[in-house]
Amino acid sequence: MKGIKTPGAVSELVGRARALSPDARPRWGSLTARQMLCHVGDVVRLVVGEIPTRPPRPRTGLRPFQRFPLKHLFLYLLPWPHGVRGPKAAFTTQPTAIDEDVKALESLLRRFHESEPKEEWPSHPIFGRMTTRDWSRVLYRHTDHHFRQFGV
Repeated sequence: MKGIKTPGAVSELVGRARALSPDARPRWGSLTARQMLCHVGDVVRLVVGEIPTRPPRPRTGLRPFQRFPLKHLFLYLLPWPHGVRGPKAAFTTQPTAIDEDVKALESLLRRFHESEPKEEWPSHPIFGRMTTRDWSRVLYRHTDHHFRQFGV
């Protein structure tokens, strides 16, 4: 299963980002292509600690998603739904020139790819505690999900 730490994954995703037209229309959702690039980058920023996160609020009914098998199914196997809104902090960066946004995303993806495995990563708001492997997979799937949204 591919993750950001999989050899060649960052190059593949960056190549797809470079193929993105700034005026591409989404197949679903309301983000523009440039907003999507910033959003994908912001999620990486949250994971690497560049954007501060708040501890997830305890919410009734989410605990099963923080344990095997549901956590594993959603992180690794099941298709991702369209239209799920992430936390506000994942929509922090404002778009600039698309080339600059692609360069920023490449830098962030490489930063995570080259990072050492850690015991403590930020918690996911639904899935709770995440390992390096979990975040690697989620970051890949999240980026791929949005690139498919724009046909790249």
